[in-house]
Amino acid sequence: MAIYHASFKIVKRSDGKSVVAAAAYRSGKKFYDEREDKMHDYRRKERVLSHEIMLCKNAPAKWKDAERLWNDVEASEKSSRAQLARSCDFALPRELNEAERAELIYDYVQRNFVDHGMCAQVDIHDTKNNNPHAHVLLTMRAIDEKGNFMSKQKTVFVLDDKGERIPIIDPKTGKQKINKLKAKVWKRETIKTTKWDEKETLVAWRRDWAESVNRALQKANIRDKNGNFVIVSEKSLKEQGIDREPTIHEGPMIKDMEDHHKPTRLRAYNDAVRAFND
Repeated sequence: MAIYHASFKIVKRSDGKSVVAAAAYRSGKKFYDEREDKMHDYRRKERVLSHEIMLCKNAPAKWKDAERLWNDVEASEKSSRAQLARSCDFALPRELNEAERAELIYDYVQRNFVDHGMCAQVDIHDTKNNNPHAHVLLTMRAIDEKGNFMSKQKTVFVLDDKGERIPIIDPKTGKQKINKLKAKVWKRETIKTTKWDEKETLVAWRRDWAESVNRALQKANIRDKNGNFVIVSEKSLKEQGIDREPTIHEGPMIKDMEDHHKPTRLRAYNDAVRAFND
């Protein structure tokens, strides 16, 4: 039965992460990390079905090369606490064939990320026990018309109801403040250049993934034993009004351990929940 799984995390330099290494691992390729002067070789990684770089408007053609793209991302971030990329994982329905899964994830990534100014690396994986899924890496800076990464935030003037700049008044003189360059000081605020980090955006991404999966399942005429279309939802069981204990998403690592006869607490927990629900 199709399941809903969509997770969104940040690849952070402060966690000791390299986005070049992350990209190499997900694609099963060999990438040279210019910042760390290190080679990341994951060519032995199995079950990588496809690898694709999707470029947004203004992105230079050279970024179709994933190694070049992510090295340029690393070079654009100077801080030791830099957020390098957004990492997204999606469970792909087993009920769909390989071509249908690819169409599903590429369409979703194009509409939700690339059309809004992000470059995306999309890697589709499967496991020996049929657990198809997709890994998506997203750039986190908007790109200007010259193909350069922009600042993640900017300072703008605060305007009044008439659209006029608001002066900062010196309480001692009662007049507008003057800075060291003898220029008038106006009220300003710092805003982010995109809405990609807002909670509402994440909610919309999660909802659209459920809707996208359901459209794909309906297009493929996937039905349950009662003849109804199989559907997934981003909402919790409680939010859906379903009186059933939820299981925890296991992911490919847990499944691989179980396949090699290495029992895990997570699988044991899920088995107990399934028995309770039955």
